[in-house]
Amino acid sequence: MEPFTEAEIIEKARGIVTGTYMVADIRDRDWRISLMLLVSGGDWDDEPSNASTMFLVPMAPHISGRWLNGRVPAVTLSCELVPVESVQPLLDKVQEFWQAINPNVAPVPQSGP
Repeated sequence: MEPFTEAEIIEKARGIVTGTYMVADIRDRDWRISLMLLVSGGDWDDEPSNASTMFLVPMAPHISGRWLNGRVPAVTLSCELVPVESVQPLLDKVQEFWQAINPNVAPVPQSGP
C-alpha cells in the first residue's frame, strides 16, 4: 500500500474535521466488533505490511443505522486503511485544520499509531 499523497492527506483531514469520515482504531473493542464482518469478507486476506491500526470510515452510509454503545456503527459497511507512514502527517493536518477553525481551543493531545 502506498503512503497517501499530500493531496490525499489534505482531502482526508478535511473529511475528518468536517465529519465526513469517522476515525476508527482497530485496538478499540467496539471498533473491532463493528469491523468484524467487513474484515471477514475476504478482501483483507492480504493485509499490507504497512497498514496502521487507523481506518477512515465514511459517515454517510452509517448515519441512519444502529450503533454500538452510541459511538460506533454496529456494522461497518466500508472503510479505508491508513498506511502507517501517513498516520502522523494525517494527524498533523487534522490538528492544523482544527486549530484554523477553532483558534481559541487548546490543541488536542495526540498519541502515535
